[in-house]
Amino acid sequence: MSTYGTADWFETAYRRSASDPWGLDWRPTQLFRYGRMLSELLRCAAERGQSVDFLADVGCATGDFTDLVRRALPPSSTRRVLGLDMSPTAIERARERHPDLELHAAPLGELPRFLDRPVDLLCCLEVLYYLPWEERLAALDVFSSALRPGGMLLVSSMIGESPYMGHRELCDLVRQRFDIIATSCLDLWPLVALEKGILRLAWKAPRFHLRQFLPGSQGFRIVQRLSRVSAAAFGGRARSHSYVIVVRL
Repeated sequence: MSTYGTADWFETAYRRSASDPWGLDWRPTQLFRYGRMLSELLRCAAERGQSVDFLADVGCATGDFTDLVRRALPPSSTRRVLGLDMSPTAIERARERHPDLELHAAPLGELPRFLDRPVDLLCCLEVLYYLPWEERLAALDVFSSALRPGGMLLVSSMIGESPYMGHRELCDLVRQRFDIIATSCLDLWPLVALEKGILRLAWKAPRFHLRQFLPGSQGFRIVQRLSRVSAAAFGGRARSHSYVIVVRL
């Protein structure tokens, strides 16, 4: 059996699914999280007057969030958009979905060899908890060396016991290398649990599109209301995910 979080483990998981093993392209809570994080990124960039000429997404999976950020940025003929994932199958599927992206199958540590200049915005969603604890700071060092001074990094994690991280653990980890400028927890645990049950019967799962869950959309408002209900009913137990946006000094 492949070791959790290794390239073989991811390849095995992807080969068992026609798309991805986590329902990244149809689960409402996943699409809602994308919308929340995108809106925060755009807000932070606007407040800082920051342009994004080089966007990199490490652990890009099938490229949906990478492409979402690309489309949300002002048009630019010189912008470079790079996606990296250790699973060749994920990258193959990402290339089919998003042929305009530059995509490579490579582990996190190989990011520097794909850089021709410093990165303005780097995203790393649901990746760090696959690394052993002793390798997580080293990953942040890779990100720090890749970013230009003042460049932004978005990191997210599921909330839970090891190998996952609590919100405070994630913040304590990243602030060892960066300054935090925005952070939030999402209260989606009951909804995520329901989705996981549906995921086991994925052939019956409804299919949604990302645009249905962007901020301002009806889908976004529905999940937002449900998350508030979850928080009121379950308190801290409803917390499911955490994200931070940081800058390199």
